[in-house]
Amino acid sequence: MKKSALLLASAGLALGLSANTQAAQIYSTDFESGVDSNWSGQTPSSSNSTFTNFLGRLGNGATTFSVDGLGAGTREVTVEFDLYLIDSWDGDHWYWGTDRFNVSGDYSDSWILPTDEDELNYESNTRGHYGYSHWGDEIYRGVSFTFMHTGDDLSLSFFGSGLQRLNDESWGIDNFTVTTTDVPEPGVLAMFGLGLVGLGFARKKAKA
Repeated sequence: MKKSALLLASAGLALGLSANTQAAQIYSTDFESGVDSNWSGQTPSSSNSTFTNFLGRLGNGATTFSVDGLGAGTREVTVEFDLYLIDSWDGDHWYWGTDRFNVSGDYSDSWILPTDEDELNYESNTRGHYGYSHWGDEIYRGVSFTFMHTGDDLSLSFFGSGLQRLNDESWGIDNFTVTTTDVPEPGVLAMFGLGLVGLGFARKKAKA
């Protein structure tokens, strides 16, 4: 009877733990209806014969994404989007300088592109001429990063650095999603661990 009760308790804790770690998409946009109020200021949207509507074209200036109402507690946040590098990005060039795509705010990172494309977490990339200038363009599909976040508000800034004028080097974002997964409180994890330990002792005693 005690073993059954302990087994049920442990199973209940496991189910509760699983329920608390379900991923939930809290934001998604493909910018087909323009740029919504989650993005800062006068962030533009563009399109041409190849690209559908997207956020951009942008240069060294930042655009900030914000969302609130996440609730208290700690969660794992995953951000995913398509990144467009438009025109003559030079990477880390001895003469033209270093072209970077950057993220700051609740998460911070920087990539020298296209030189450091192997360090960028993405699903696929294509190169071609997509309707702006004679310079080649690149599309990185499924760029993503994951980080831990605590608090009700989330804020991320995206910006280029080292870029030349917009008709020479610019960038854009499309198909942007944010997904969160709640992290159980330490007390819940401790209870779950004690339940498993107790179940192990019960099994050991039963075998004896």
